[in-house]
Amino acid sequence: MATQKRKSHKNRILDELKNRSLSTSEIIFELKIMNPAPRINDLRNDGHDITTTLSATSKEARYVLKVSVESA
Repeated sequence: MATQKRKSHKNRILDELKNRSLSTSEIIFELKIMNPAPRINDLRNDGHDITTTLSATSKEARYVLKVSVESA
C-alpha cells in the first residue's frame, strides 16, 4: 500500500490561496489548521505577496494571495 505524503500547513494554505481568499475561520475549520497566522507569516517570509484585510462586521482577518502575471 502506497503512503501519501502529507502536505505542510504552509503548502495547504498556499494551495487554497491560489484559488480563493481565506478567512481565519475557513483555515481553522476547513483546513484544520488551528493557528494560521504564523503559517501566513512564513509564506510572506518565503516571498509570497499575501495581504490581510479585516471584515468590518466580524473583525476577522481575510488573506488574499496576490499573483503577479509576467508578460510574454
